[in-house]
Amino acid sequence: RVLLRASFGQFIFLDFKFIGMPLSEAEQYMQEAFRMIGKPQGPTPGGTWTTMSYWESLTMSGGSGQTNLPGCKSWNPIDPQEAKMTWKDAREEMLQVKPPFCSWDGQFSTNMKYRALVMQKMSDYTIRRFLTVVTAAPFFDGAHQSWNFYLQIDPSNGAAGDVPPTETAYPWRGQDEMTMQVIAKWGAGQATHLFSPSDHNPTLMGFNYLLIAAMQPYVGTRSYYNYADENMPGGAIPLFSYFGENAQRVLDIHQKYSDWRYDNSTKWELEPRRQEATGTMAGLPHLSKTPTWDGLYPDVTVVGSPAQEEAK
Repeated sequence: RVLLRASFGQFIFLDFKFIGMPLSEAEQYMQEAFRMIGKPQGPTPGGTWTTMSYWESLTMSGGSGQTNLPGCKSWNPIDPQEAKMTWKDAREEMLQVKPPFCSWDGQFSTNMKYRALVMQKMSDYTIRRFLTVVTAAPFFDGAHQSWNFYLQIDPSNGAAGDVPPTETAYPWRGQDEMTMQVIAKWGAGQATHLFSPSDHNPTLMGFNYLLIAAMQPYVGTRSYYNYADENMPGGAIPLFSYFGENAQRVLDIHQKYSDWRYDNSTKWELEPRRQEATGTMAGLPHLSKTPTWDGLYPDVTVVGSPAQEEAK
């Protein structure tokens, strides 16, 4: 995982997990990264390594023992008189069904907006465009909190990349695929405009939208389904951004098995058009993919163009 935060300054944080692999073997995989971007900064020449069980890894990643919230135990308590968390405590915290929930954002007091783009290797030009926008992040965070805005780039390859795109509804994976997650978070009372709803922060929400919009012309509009986004930048159509060439099959299965007596308020996910939209992200004709259905292309279709109107 590549993690970028405004508080990191000129540094990039790289986080790798090697499952079922000894340290000596894992270090060999890092040599190519070191060759390309240089040795890690810090007191340890080869970076910081930690060996733990898979269960321990899941617990730590979820935030157990690291939040320092009231009622939550900590691996390193602020008060030295407090007992440190044990792995038994961590397991109990992860499985408990009543508050306090001691995981990251488990207190339901944080507002969040997540968006995502799925992309392949970026060109040098695209990377420069990306960094130009990202370096503006500190100016959009008036509170200057490292957790208010950050982005993560995770690989979508490995064993998952070997599964053919048509085997599941979500198709975006492959040996050179990666998912960029753009995260904006703010606490209660962090609204930046007098007339904003109390759970809105237009500045952070706007930068979240801006970053995705700035990258779409260069990497497309494919997106990660776990981050539901009814208002995709670029006029992108969620049905195709999420499901690509699997869109028609998703619609067929939905039609066959849905209980039409109920409205789950997520119809927008399966609409072939954006309501009231006159156009969407357009691509170059010679780069267009094979049509999915109804003559539409994920990433590149222009909806409501003059040519289409004349054809009607």
